Amino acid sequence: MEKKGLEPNYKATVQIKFKPELGKVMNKALKPEIESQFSDRTKVSMEQKSSGLKMTFKASDIVALRAAVNSYLRWIQGILNIVEDINVH
Repeated sequence: MEKKGLEPNYKATVQIKFKPELGKVMNKALKPEIESQFSDRTKVSMEQKSSGLKMTFKASDIVALRAAVNSYLRWIQGILNIVEDINVH
């Protein structure tokens, strides 16, 4: 179901490969962001795969699409940094 008012003129799909354990961590960490999307200009869905995550971004305009993709990629990088720090210590 599309958000009210969203006409998805732009779409991007990002697939990131992770080990299964890390994919579960990513899914759990990003789920609140997916469920509480606050923009009427974008919709993001996420699917956990055995080899990682598949994220689909739909947006009414290219600026909103770029902003959403960049935000999620930064969150993913932050999660990876945290997991790496935990595993090092």
